[in-house]
Amino acid sequence: MPTYPGRVKLTPVTGKNDTYDMTRADAPTETGTPVNKATLLQDSTAALYGLGGNAVPDDAFRAVYEQKTDRSRTITATLNHAQWQGSSPPYTYRLSITGVTATSNQDIVFSSSITASQLAAAQAANIQDGGQSAGVITLKAWGYKPVSDIPVRVILRRDT
Repeated sequence: MPTYPGRVKLTPVTGKNDTYDMTRADAPTETGTPVNKATLLQDSTAALYGLGGNAVPDDAFRAVYEQKTDRSRTITATLNHAQWQGSSPPYTYRLSITGVTATSNQDIVFSSSITASQLAAAQAANIQDGGQSAGVITLKAWGYKPVSDIPVRVILRRDT
């Protein structure tokens, strides 16, 4: 805590007219953390964002912003009625989606262009999550095997 906030001492530089060295003279009662690159952005933290050792705090803020704005991506797909597997429930469908991993989070919703008959087929199918692996989402139909193609949107979530 400074006793005299903002106070500085100016010392003339020998041999230079109107040139001074400035040092803080705020008489702190408690020494704080210096404000510099090492305390604002350590190299190990910069590396977490794929930044080099010469990165400055603004580079890290930019990386955070870019990751946050690229949070989710929407992909349109169609569940082709002929690709459902099985002769009794649960029927299975393997939907290939680039970017899906064994641990990624995604949402699957019906497309806004779905027709009444497609929606009825989807509802009668009672489609549920069947798991996922690299590049594939498995769906299970616990009701009827779909008799219509079902348009969907897959939202790949980047918030986790």
